Amino acid sequence: MNIEEFLNTFNDIIPFKFQLKIGGAKSKSIISNKELISSQNWKGKSCPFYKKNLLEKNIDYIPLEKLNLPIELTIQCSYPHTLKWEKKSKSTNKEQTHFQVRILSEDNSRQLGYLSIYLTPAGDIDHKLCSFSNENGTHKIIQSINYSYDEQTKKVIPTEYLSFIFYNLETELEEKLSFYKVDGILKCITINKQGLKNHGVSIVWTDNKIKEQQEFFSRFCNNAKVQHATPLACDMTNYIINKDFTSKLERIKELLRILSYENNSKYNFHYDYDKLREEIEYLSDPKNDIFSGFYGEYIGNTIIKSDSKLILVVETLKDNYHYFTSVDITSTDAFDVDFDFERYSGKSYYQAIEKSNKIPIFRVKIENGEEVLIPLGNKITDDEIKNYEKFKSYCIEDFGIIENKKMATLSLDKYSNREREQQLKKYKK
Repeated sequence: MNIEEFLNTFNDIIPFKFQLKIGGAKSKSIISNKELISSQNWKGKSCPFYKKNLLEKNIDYIPLEKLNLPIELTIQCSYPHTLKWEKKSKSTNKEQTHFQVRILSEDNSRQLGYLSIYLTPAGDIDHKLCSFSNENGTHKIIQSINYSYDEQTKKVIPTEYLSFIFYNLETELEEKLSFYKVDGILKCITINKQGLKNHGVSIVWTDNKIKEQQEFFSRFCNNAKVQHATPLACDMTNYIINKDFTSKLERIKELLRILSYENNSKYNFHYDYDKLREEIEYLSDPKNDIFSGFYGEYIGNTIIKSDSKLILVVETLKDNYHYFTSVDITSTDAFDVDFDFERYSGKSYYQAIEKSNKIPIFRVKIENGEEVLIPLGNKITDDEIKNYEKFKSYCIEDFGIIENKKMATLSLDKYSNREREQQLKKYKK
């Protein structure tokens, strides 16, 4: 897919913006204080409180999470519309403050947009979900952002999912492009095509979700060794593979944590510490790990469903080169997992990994923000060129190009210009 061309077709989206105002008449007097930063108040916002005595007037600043201050959320949309509020909070200082509003057409017959936000007790946005549609509902953009507060660094880290969906009525296909970003850095791209249908919510992820895709490409790249699998940072397919490559490390960390209490009389854990040490020794031996043996450190994976084939491409890093190794996992039930993303029966999948040829099929190097094909040996072979070009055919732009052109960033200004032009044409008729 040419991502840039695909995104350009979404210039008919009806945009809207929202403004959140906290404090009412006191909003201008709210200040931020680093000393007051907490998990409930990410910016340390506080409001002045005046105390008078006989001699002078004193000012105390009270953190917003301890006050009941008014909250006002307004929606701005130039397209003729009505608003349907489903959740609306009046003040701060609550365990969970939630706003939910649907932007409907003027006659209430169609939903043009949607916004849902959750706030911390101090009024910081904890989670945001919004969607935008075009006039006939064939184009849709969905953005979901989760914000997590780190107690140690006092930093808020956003994890964003941004999806562009085209309901193609001519081909009867749903074409979908999704970006996943962590702290503003692009981590994953997913492209898929499947037949139009009403989507239900499935509790369990199964292989059927892959089989129903006519085309599927999902690449996760961390640009550093993956040590922890995070579901919000990528597509579920990539997450399941990430778990394969990181579960051993996670288990060793957990065992070492338990061992650290062995000689501490404050803790009375009943563990067989010798058995824990034996398990660590076993897990640390690469011979006992079928996911070892790939060249370099594991930094990501790509899942490709094309025709009847399902291919896993393992991406590794060594000496600043990205190595790509292909494993055929067709008919192995690699993604047939339960609620906890554990495989029902992974025997054939594990056999495919164990018996696979772990020699890379090509390698690239990042130069000036773009991926450049580098020979595995003295010169580039025809097979390397063929493998690289086939890989690129699923997604032409690499991560660097996408980030440099800000394709994975939701910018409604370009949609606004197109929408205003359409409105002017309508009013002139």
